[in-house]
This record gives sequence, structure tokens and C-alpha cells, in this order.
Amino acid sequence: MQANAEKLVKTLEQQLGDLQSKLDETSSSVNDLGGVKSRMSAENADLLRQLEEAESQINQLNRQKQVKEREREGGRDRERE
Repeated sequence: MQANAEKLVKTLEQQLGDLQSKLDETSSSVNDLGGVKSRMSAENADLLRQLEEAESQINQLNRQKQVKEREREGGRDRERE
């Protein structure tokens, strides 16, 4: 009976060690993924800022285009008169 108990304790200690190792690996993975998430969030914010700047430039160019088209149409109307 004593030998069986000692064998069971040894088995449980081994399982505990294995589970602790898996827990350490999982914790490390969680920390790594947290870092990746932070970097990706920062990159996403930067890309959104760049997108907003590009959209703003497009809107500005479209407004300038409309002004130039109106000026050109106004010049044509004056030529016809």
C-alpha cells in the first residue's frame, strides 16, 4: 500500500510539473500575443491616419478640379458671346 501511494504521488508530481510547464508556455504566448496586438493596433492607427490624409487630399483635389472646370466653362461662355 505504501509503495502504491508513493507511486501515485510521483505520478501526480510529474503531472503537476507538466501542467506547470504548459501554463508557463501559455502565459508566455499570451504575453507575446499582447505585444503583437499592441504593435498591430499602433500600425492600424497609423494606417487610418494615412487614409484620412489621403481622403482629405482627394477631396481637396476634387474641389480644385471643380473650380478649374467652372473657370473653363466660364471662359467658353465668354468666347461664345
